[in-house]
Amino acid sequence: MAALCASSATTISSPSSQKTGGLLGATRSSFLGGKKLRVSKYRAPASGAKWSFTVSAAAADPNRPLWFPGSTPPPWLDGSLPGDFGFDPLGFGSDPDTLKWMVQSELVHCRWAMLGAAGIFIPEFLTKLGILNTPSWYTAGELEYFTDTTTLFIIELILIGWAEGR
Repeated sequence: MAALCASSATTISSPSSQKTGGLLGATRSSFLGGKKLRVSKYRAPASGAKWSFTVSAAAADPNRPLWFPGSTPPPWLDGSLPGDFGFDPLGFGSDPDTLKWMVQSELVHCRWAMLGAAGIFIPEFLTKLGILNTPSWYTAGELEYFTDTTTLFIIELILIGWAEGR
């Protein structure tokens, strides 16, 4: 939803010749980039026909929605990222490399959250159908594992810390 609401950069193409009936005018929104992507499907032009088109990009909208109406967003938050409402009071994203890393880590965290949701609902559904015999997700903490929970917690901290620190 944030990718659809916060997209402020657009790409416009105006072909000067559409003699072969292509789809040069079609665009689609990039979920990850927050910008419009060009979808170019066309056949090779007939002999003697020349193709030309112009691509231009619009700047970020100065009237874009902000986290606090009337506030001035930092210069490194230009509205090109999904969910960018100009909120970075501590300046974590001021370094371009750090901002790029934060975008990628947010994608990783979202993917883990989606896997976690699937890990709750799919076994519940399969248990209701009688295919699996698994406990409900809210009673998983009551089960006895192959080792004590302190060891599992420490191993989890080490492994997740390693994955996050890369």
